[in-house]
Amino acid sequence: LIADDNFCIIGSANINDRSLLGDRDSEIGLVVQDTQFIKLKSGAEVGKFCHSFRTKLCRTHLGLDPEQARFSDAPGSFTADVDDLALESVYRSVLRSVALRNTNLYNEAFPAMESNAVNTLAELKRLRDVQAALDTNPAQITKRKALLERVLGTLLLFPLDFLCEEDLRPNLSEGAGMLKVFTNEVFT
Repeated sequence: LIADDNFCIIGSANINDRSLLGDRDSEIGLVVQDTQFIKLKSGAEVGKFCHSFRTKLCRTHLGLDPEQARFSDAPGSFTADVDDLALESVYRSVLRSVALRNTNLYNEAFPAMESNAVNTLAELKRLRDVQAALDTNPAQITKRKALLERVLGTLLLFPLDFLCEEDLRPNLSEGAGMLKVFTNEVFT
């Protein structure tokens, strides 16, 4: 967890009772509070270690070598400097742009993936049938591999409109069984 560029926590604890109650799973955590500070282009003063840790993680999620500072040599010709993550231009021209690019590539490779294009359970079922046909077609498998080789790092956009036309509230009169049926239908 990097709460800001002055404090960070590096550890194995998860945010759940098993990890945080202290009497079940063994966990370890290290809290770092910076004492050396640097000034960024945006004018923000940040801790030297925490900031460098955050930017190295960001570069890793973008598919860059953690020491690579610019995108100028990467596929997609991004040229924004990722050292100052507080800048709107870094968010728009790098982080959001890479996430959108990756999301579009995954959506093309896997039509039935949870996405903003899938608004109903009927559409999800139809796309799963399409995907099943693609999964057995050698030419489509080759095309899918080529698409996935163009993915940069691990960033994707969260599909806020996935199943947005469905009423996903559980029917309380049917108990927890309905939630299990829905979960199995969508996520298996």
